[in-house]
Order: sequence, then C-alpha cells, then structure tokens
Amino acid sequence: MKKSMSMINNMLLTTTRNQLDYIIIIQFFINMYIYCLLQQYQVEQVTQERNEIKQKLLKFQALDDQESELSMEDKRKRNRRSAIEIPRSHVCQIKNCNKSYGSEGSLMQHMKIKHGITQHLDKIGQISDQFKTNE
Repeated sequence: MKKSMSMINNMLLTTTRNQLDYIIIIQFFINMYIYCLLQQYQVEQVTQERNEIKQKLLKFQALDDQESELSMEDKRKRNRRSAIEIPRSHVCQIKNCNKSYGSEGSLMQHMKIKHGITQHLDKIGQISDQFKTNE
C-alpha cells in the first residue's frame, strides 16, 4: 500500500508539475501576444505621425516652390514700356525722312544704316537737342 500511495503521489506531483509548466508556457505566450499588440499599436502611431509630418513637409515644399517661382519671375521679367509709351523726340533731319526715335542712339543707328552717314553723328544729336531746348 505504501508503494501504491507513493506512486500515486509521484503521479500527482508529476501531473501537477506538467500542468504548472503548461500554465507557465501559456502565460508566456499570452504575455508575448500582449507585447506584440502593444508594439503594433506603437508602430501604427509612429506611422501616422510620420505621414502627418510628410504631408506638412510637402505643403511647405509646395509653398517654398511657389515663392521661388514668384521671385524668379520677378528677377527674369523686366517691365518694359510699349512702343506707344515711348516719346519719339529724336527726329531724322534728312529731307523726306520723317522717322523719329525714342533715343539718340536709335536715331544715329538709323542714319548710319539707312542714309550711310557716319561722320558727325554726335553733332547731329547735339543740334537736335538744341532744337528741343529752343521749343
């Protein structure tokens, strides 16, 4: 009888140890599962924050691009007067030539190309300036 009781006790102890091991293993896996869920939640939060930051960055880049385009347009474009706005006060003095120009340089170029006059162009400009001041 003692032997059988001892065997039963051993069996119970063995069974209890096996059950405890099983419970410990189950608790370990439950803890790992909870840990993984928490990690997944943190990854989702970080991903969401990253996406929000990316969107803000894209908005700032778009604004920066617009500003640089506007500043480049300002640098590239030069407001020029139209031909109607330019006063044509420099008139060609050659007979039957009624051309007039907005600058003395343009008049001198005209006289050189159209009339072949290259000498004393500066004197012609001075004379035309005198006519302007006398008017």
